[in-house]
Order: sequence, then structure tokens, then C-alpha cells
Amino acid sequence: MAKPALKIVSGTEKSAPAALPEIELIWDDTTVGGWKELLQKAPRSNLLQTWAYAKTNLMLYRLWPKFGVFYRQGKPVAMAMVSTRRFMGIEVVRIHRAPVWLVKTPSPELVSAVLTKLRAAYPQKWSRRLSFMPELPNTPKSVELLEKAGFMPRKAEHYRSSVVDLTPPLADIKKSFSSSFRKSLKAAEKLDFTIIVDPSKLAVKDLILGYLRDRAKRRYRGPSAKFLRTLHKNCRPHEWLLLEAWHEDQLIAAQLFVLHGSGATYQLGWTTERGRNACAHHAMMFEAVTRLKQAGVQSLDLGGLSFENHGLNTFKENLKGSEYTLVGSWK
Repeated sequence: MAKPALKIVSGTEKSAPAALPEIELIWDDTTVGGWKELLQKAPRSNLLQTWAYAKTNLMLYRLWPKFGVFYRQGKPVAMAMVSTRRFMGIEVVRIHRAPVWLVKTPSPELVSAVLTKLRAAYPQKWSRRLSFMPELPNTPKSVELLEKAGFMPRKAEHYRSSVVDLTPPLADIKKSFSSSFRKSLKAAEKLDFTIIVDPSKLAVKDLILGYLRDRAKRRYRGPSAKFLRTLHKNCRPHEWLLLEAWHEDQLIAAQLFVLHGSGATYQLGWTTERGRNACAHHAMMFEAVTRLKQAGVQSLDLGGLSFENHGLNTFKENLKGSEYTLVGSWK
């Protein structure tokens, strides 16, 4: 039996588009523990899709969370926490850093089907203000799929960050850092300061006061003190890693990490002149990496690359993580 000839698609012919998989979107059908378990299964999670973050926004800004899970043939393939609020007849909707994918590499057809289902849940209308920051890379394909689903781009900065893989042996992770970072780390080991990680000896107010002083001095953007205090209240003890560096009786630097699913995010850090001279941040970062790895965390998101703080960018870039840029803000 002769094989059919290979068909060449000319410029005037188009191949039939692949059929989109059938997706079912179910809202608010999970518990707090169930949401956290799903997030644990995600190859890459983020802080903005956690229960603690949702509850913090509810308490501070009256943004009511809805928890949606996307199913394909009865199996969860993606998840999205949506925050909503009504104000003077307008429905404000925020979908930030979603969907969180529960498959390692979602196909374009799956991404398209999930985006289409999400758009159907929140169609465009005059009484709705949608702010959608998809968890998709900044590529022409992502733009194509978003536009195909009916979303339109907003003018906004594209979020950039870097992720450090914590699955290799600790010695290999350390070797992957830049030579300048390792040099600073070695210098810090010879200096006289102490890193404290024991929660019973740490005060969140010290972290926040130092952060506010540093932010005012350096004039960078960051979360409010009220947000940080509320987020701390809503995190379980094992979801909050705070490190402080002390020289004698003086606090010289601090760093905060928030754990979520199989990942963690470097939420904030600050230092004094003495802390900078002692390379305290380098030593604290490696201590955090060590403890996060011991806790089973597989990836560390460095919490964004700043357009306004080149010194912070250099510190993060020297960790040699995998940089990424998201596709921006949509409506």
C-alpha cells in the first residue's frame, strides 16, 4: 500500500488548528490545606498565589479571594487565585501571577484552553476593571495566545526576576555563584558578626523598622509595614524565614524569605554600612539557601530585578539564577 505523499503547506494554505483540550474550571471547591497541597505539586509556584497573600489582601484592602482549579479529564492542570472588590458599581478584579501550572511544560493548546476558560469567567464589560498579570514568559507565542483568548495588553513594566535552582548538591550551588560573590562570602567568614535564625530570638518589628529606614534613605519601592506585619500573621511558622546579622549588640542586616509550595521568595533585605563592609548579606543569603534546601525547597525566586536599584540587581545577578521576564499586564 502506497504511503500518502507529504503535504507541503504553501503560503496560501493553512493547516487546521489543533483542537483545544476540554477544560473544566471549578471555583472555591478546596480547603486551605487543599490549596496548599496543590501549590506544592506545582513545578513553579509564587507568593502572590498563596493563601497567606490572599488573606492579607482581604484584611487590608477588602479584596475577596476566589480559588479556581482547572481540570483536564478529571486531573488538575492549573490553578488561579482571583481577588475581587466592588466599588461604586465597578468590579475590580486582580489576577496576578496566574495561572500556576501543575504540569511541567504546558502545551500551547493547554495554555490557550486555560486562558480561554479564564476569559469566559471574566469577560470584558464596562463595569469591570481587570488587572491580569499572567504567569507566562514574555514571548511572541504568549502574546498570541493571550490575544486569541480575548485579552488586551496594558502599558506597564514587564516583571523581571531570577530563580536559583536548589536541587543540586549544596557545594555545586555554591560553585555556581559568581567569583565575586564567593569572594565576598569568604571574606564574611573571617569577620566578627553573628547570624541569628532562631525565631524565638527574632523580632519582626526590628526587621520592619530597619527596612523602613533603608527604604527612606535609598528611595526604592516596596511593601508597606502594615502589609508585612499582616502577611507575617497569616503565614505559618514554617512559611517564614527571617535572618538577622548582629555585631555585638547592634543589628547590622536582615533578610526575609517566604516559603510557598516547593519554592520560596526573597521578600526583602536591608543592611547598614557596617553590614555592607562585613558582606553580611552574602553570608546570610548562603545560610538561607542552606536552610531552604534542608527544608525541601526546590527553587528560590529572588523577588524581582529592580529597575531603580542597580546595587541590588548586581547582588542578585551574582547568584547566577535563571532570569525570566513575564509577558506583562493585560485586561
